[in-house]
Amino acid sequence: MPEAKAVSAVSRRTAPGPEQDGKEDKMKKLLRLLVAVGIGILATAVACQSTPDAEHDEEESAAHHDEEESAARHDEEESAARHDEEESSTDHAESFTPGEGIRITVSRNGFDGTGQFHIEVEEGEEVEITFVYGDGDFSQNNPHVIGILALGLTTGVIDRQNPEETLHFTAAETGEIMFMCTQVDCVGHANLQAGTIDVE
Repeated sequence: MPEAKAVSAVSRRTAPGPEQDGKEDKMKKLLRLLVAVGIGILATAVACQSTPDAEHDEEESAAHHDEEESAARHDEEESAARHDEEESSTDHAESFTPGEGIRITVSRNGFDGTGQFHIEVEEGEEVEITFVYGDGDFSQNNPHVIGILALGLTTGVIDRQNPEETLHFTAAETGEIMFMCTQVDCVGHANLQAGTIDVE
């Protein structure tokens, strides 16, 4: 018989009573409430953070769009310059008449629209070359600086605000003298590297 009492005592301790069921229900309700409050706080925090991030993302997207448009415009201009370069690969020669100056148009297409430009002068002559801005039809100002480096001569900036620059020199000895654009960031720069003055 003592064994039976022991079993019933253990059964009494482990079997839930109405009081313990009530405590468990309260604990479950409290746990659900805490979870709901925690989810509410988390949702509010996420909502507060997403608004600035969304604005930041919109700003980044707009900036990226502007960069893409700028890059596309630059690519278009470079493509036009390459096309112009292909078309301007022919030579152009001009003889210098003593007492008269030479006018050369400088543009993204080259000197007077050609890839190679030659001037022929006589030894000992006074030479005057006026370089004239020729990119007025271009979508942007496209400044050039022309240098006759062997003689230590360069023009000022030739652009929409200053459309002409003139260089003077004496053709002291025979040979070939190069002139070229030294403004490396101008559109069509490669087309402005083959100007020559042939001194005979």
